[in-house]
Amino acid sequence: MFINERNLQLRYKLQRGYLTLIAVYAPEEGKLEQTEEFYETLQDQVDKINKNDYIIVAADYNARVGKIPIDGILGTNGGIIINNNGHKLKEFASVNELKITNTSFRHKEIHKMTWSARGYRSIIDYILTNKKLSPLVQETKVFRGYDVSTDHYLLISKILLPHKWYAFSKRLPQYEEVFRVHLLEDPSIKLLYQRRLEQNLIHSPCSLDINMEWQALKEILQQAANEALGKRKTRRNKRRLILWNKDIKNLVESKKKAYLRYLKTRLETGKIEYNRLAATVKRETRKVKRQCWETFVSRIEHDLHGRQLNAYKTVKNLNRTEKDNLQFKPITEHTWLDYYQKLWTKQPKDNTTDGKSAKLTEKCVDLITMEELEETIKTLKSKKSPGLDGINNELYKHAPKIFI
Repeated sequence: MFINERNLQLRYKLQRGYLTLIAVYAPEEGKLEQTEEFYETLQDQVDKINKNDYIIVAADYNARVGKIPIDGILGTNGGIIINNNGHKLKEFASVNELKITNTSFRHKEIHKMTWSARGYRSIIDYILTNKKLSPLVQETKVFRGYDVSTDHYLLISKILLPHKWYAFSKRLPQYEEVFRVHLLEDPSIKLLYQRRLEQNLIHSPCSLDINMEWQALKEILQQAANEALGKRKTRRNKRRLILWNKDIKNLVESKKKAYLRYLKTRLETGKIEYNRLAATVKRETRKVKRQCWETFVSRIEHDLHGRQLNAYKTVKNLNRTEKDNLQFKPITEHTWLDYYQKLWTKQPKDNTTDGKSAKLTEKCVDLITMEELEETIKTLKSKKSPGLDGINNELYKHAPKIFI
């Protein structure tokens, strides 16, 4: 869309939303009335744009903005000189929250200078983007190889637009609900769990199908455990020391602000203030780290006299000769087959026919006795993660004999 001889506007339909591109040509330095009129027209043009669009304002601004940073607007990789058009451009970018992308990327001088003539060179062409598009800009630099009979160089921004199928969703922490099996150490809760399990067994019908029977037993176990023990949520993340708090955050932000003030003024007092805050951040960080370690050690000592979950895992990890190295020795299919054949069957010694050997094999099956089952349940390890069925080993070990 043609606005005037200095403004041109285009609107593109993307896979996700719309992109509005404004191409302008600003007046030269020193023409104050024309510059004021130009920015008033440009401001009216920007105000009419849909705020949900991706916005790019690319132009020859005839402006030199300097390298004093403005948070979210101007970076530190611009030129040294600043002129009146540069002040106008920074004011326009700050009001509309547009980022001057040229100054945000570090390049060689020849890849930053957009204009060169009569032995002089400078940065007067800029690409501005709004807050929605700024995080997607990968790079902005000058390409000098294109010769189109002009004293300006080609300025290109690489922008990674999101795909149509990309979902902007915040990743929520994963929680898993498990039974509070540690409560079974209390005799009263253990007795309550056993009584609830016995009551559920009495009212549960029997089935000849082994799969339906197992499904019924699993539901009985889960119902009794849920009534007697309840569940708790466990977060699947790496356990680490908690070193970050609001005090450290405020100190770090104060240190960053002091550093930015020093970059603007370059005064000795600003440098001294920055060094003081940097030393304070280091001192407080060491203090918080020491307190976290003391808290961690005291929890381990307390855990030694209780459930011993964290203490056992920590000591076991310290005693390992090789840490963070996991090696698997795969077992072949034939090994598993031979093992179970020897475990569940007895091979006949005499050479017989196929029919007789099959009958002997069926008669020689070693059935599982009740004593073996009870002994196996007793030897199950406690404090282990449940399987896909969500049933812990403790629920089997503390179950009454009627369940077995």
